[in-house]
Amino acid sequence: MADIPLPAVQPELRTATVRGPEVRRLNRAGTALRRIRWAMLLLWGLLLPLLPMLLLESLLPGAVMEVVGYLLVICLLGPFGLWPVEHALERRAFRARMKVFPQVEKALAALRAGWGIEWVVGGGRGSRERLISRGTWKQKYEWALDYSGDQLTITELAPHEHDNDDDDEDGQQD
Repeated sequence: MADIPLPAVQPELRTATVRGPEVRRLNRAGTALRRIRWAMLLLWGLLLPLLPMLLLESLLPGAVMEVVGYLLVICLLGPFGLWPVEHALERRAFRARMKVFPQVEKALAALRAGWGIEWVVGGGRGSRERLISRGTWKQKYEWALDYSGDQLTITELAPHEHDNDDDDEDGQQD
């Protein structure tokens, strides 16, 4: 008798919502930080098309080269001028995150989602902001964060969507 394959049972993913003015502050701080980082990246990126203009100096009129010179200075020094602003916005986002953290802990505790919550802020390569909580027997829960005004929606990620970038205490990965 042939075995009949059973459909894979997908676990139901849990969701929690946190609301309040603290979440709105966190959302605004994160948006401002992303904007300032894009501005810095844009200024550095504009250097690339401006540098070949230096080679064409003899072919271009003096007024054009003067504008190119000013743009080169702005694009070169602009990101350094925005650095203190970025640092201040990072501090603001960190403070806002710490004010929201107790509410997030309560929401995850209501879902019985483990303990030892770690808030991982995206650091590059398309990584996203997420929460990691751990349960018994090396259970690992990851949660995606979605901001909308003064509402933070926390959604559990399926195990195959987890980022495997951190090591356990014993040096082995999950």
